[in-house]
Amino acid sequence: MKFVIQKLKLADGDYVIEKNSFEIMFSQCTINNIFQMGNDIKNTIEDLVNNKIKVEDFPIIQVCIINDMFFSSDNQRLYMFQEAIRRGLNITKIPVKIRRITDLNIKWKLKGLYKIIQNNNFKNIIVSKYAKNGRVIEKNGFWNFISKY
Repeated sequence: MKFVIQKLKLADGDYVIEKNSFEIMFSQCTINNIFQMGNDIKNTIEDLVNNKIKVEDFPIIQVCIINDMFFSSDNQRLYMFQEAIRRGLNITKIPVKIRRITDLNIKWKLKGLYKIIQNNNFKNIIVSKYAKNGRVIEKNGFWNFISKY
C-alpha cells in the first residue's frame, strides 16, 4: 500500500523523503571507487564516519520505484552511505528524491536485483545480482547476509 501512495505522489512531481539506505537496491552490478571529482570512496567514507563531512554535503540520491522496490541511480553515494553506517556513522536514514523511472533513465542499467556488496579493497566494489531475501548465491554456493539495519 505504501508504494501505491508513493507512486500516486509522483503525479504531482518529484519529492524528497527520508529512507533507510539498506532498503534501496543498486541499479548496476559494479561501482567505480573514484567519484567524478577525483575523491575516492574509501577516504570519503572515513571522513563521513569521523564527522569531517556530513550527509548534507552531498547531492540527494535519486531513486525510482520498480516492482515495489526502490532503485538508486546514484550507486556510488548509496554504497558510501551504507558502508559509513556499517562503520559507525550515527544515522538511520538518508534523504532521497523519488523520481519517475522515465525521468531517471536507469531501467536500461537493470539486469537483476542488486543488493549485497562484496568489497575486497575498494579497488573492486561488486554488487551481487543474486541477492534476495537476505541470501546471495555465489560461485561457492549460498551464504547468508543478515543486516542489522
